[in-house]
Amino acid sequence: MKEYQFYENAALKIYENKGYRLIKRNHTGRGFEIDLIFQKANSLKVVEVKASVFESDIIAEKFRSKQFRFYRRFLSKIENSHLSTYNLSFDLIVFAKSPYKVLKFIIYKIIE
Repeated sequence: MKEYQFYENAALKIYENKGYRLIKRNHTGRGFEIDLIFQKANSLKVVEVKASVFESDIIAEKFRSKQFRFYRRFLSKIENSHLSTYNLSFDLIVFAKSPYKVLKFIIYKIIE
């Protein structure tokens, strides 16, 4: 198992324990990739998974500025699809990086 898969699996367990059901993993589109997409009732949650030895707030800030554009692109793709009836939210989960261990994590609500 590759290290990024370990952290994606850890995030998967966290969201499943919150009652979310995985509907897509590693979804790719034109110029973007989404790690995890979950559904719970009439809500879709898009989750980006990061692991870093750096301070999680630094990672989140870099991500917010870069990925907000990505999220807008993703939204524009689904506006005219059956998914437009869902409430969409976007989370960033940052794990403190230690080889194949979850020491701690923080979930940032990017768009709710």
